[in-house]
Amino acid sequence: FFILHNEIGEYMKKILICFMLLCSILLLVNCNQQVDYSFKIIGENEVEEECSILLTTDKTFDETIKWSSSDESIAVVEDGIVYGKNTGEVIITAKTSNHSETKKITVTPSIIEVTIIGKTELTINEEYTFKHELSKETSKTILWSSSDDSILSINEDGTAKALKEGTVTISCKVGQNESYFEV
Repeated sequence: FFILHNEIGEYMKKILICFMLLCSILLLVNCNQQVDYSFKIIGENEVEEECSILLTTDKTFDETIKWSSSDESIAVVEDGIVYGKNTGEVIITAKTSNHSETKKITVTPSIIEVTIIGKTELTINEEYTFKHELSKETSKTILWSSSDDSILSINEDGTAKALKEGTVTISCKVGQNESYFEV
């Protein structure tokens, strides 16, 4: 019985050694595999002024992605949300501890339809405030002007004064968008 028990013990030792050797080989094989930390930025390449787009990555991460803009006067980015401030091109960077990726974003002029509402005739010395309607809200400055200030002057809030007889064209400009109205 002692001899048989001893032979089984030696056999078990050999099995245990083979198992440990196999586990070591598997561990070494897995250690040699490279982890791919690369990713791509997904999303639109253009955004209008005063509008935003969402950028994401094609992979998810356990860590926070740090987003940055090459020129914050053109566009800013926070948590992948890019807000267009001024017309131009900017490079947006997404960075993790192991990789960074960039994407070129073009900020285009915001298309805002401007409509002038008001009288088409004024009497001399009459003051009148022209109104405007915009197709969407904006923080851009509204600029009023007259084609001939000697006939009709107009100030920054659209209030005009007829100075003498004649025909003029007033304009209301918002960013690069402009509307004209004949008085």
